Amino acid sequence: MEELRDQAAKVLTVYSDTEKDPMALEEVAAKAVEDVTAAESGPQKVATEEKKREYQSELAVRTKKLSEYEAARISDLKLIEKQETQCGELRKQRSQAEEQLCEVEAKLTEVEGKNRQLSKGMREALTTRVERCLREVRVVADQISQRASVTRD
Repeated sequence: MEELRDQAAKVLTVYSDTEKDPMALEEVAAKAVEDVTAAESGPQKVATEEKKREYQSELAVRTKKLSEYEAARISDLKLIEKQETQCGELRKQRSQAEEQLCEVEAKLTEVEGKNRQLSKGMREALTTRVERCLREVRVVADQISQRASVTRD
């Protein structure tokens, strides 16, 4: 800021010297305007360049993060697809296992029914055979009893 004041003072000094030569005055004024413009825009250019570098740096950081996030997202999508495929396979296996279970349960029910029939048939056959044996034993016992009575008489 002081630099601008010094330049303004120089302009006033030059003005007094150039009253006689108006062209020299215009040249000095143009030079002063150029100096003021350059002085004002110089720090702005530096600040603008600094901000530009900061923005570029931040842009690079954000671009890197974005690419990392995108890579992670792609990885997640691939993992989801893989797990959905595995889930579909497991559902298919479960469905097949349920079908097999139904078949085995049907066979078990059939075998249990046959087992009950066989068991009932065996029980009836054994009961019939035991009853026949008991009748035969009674007949033999009666015969023995009759012979024993005949021999006693």
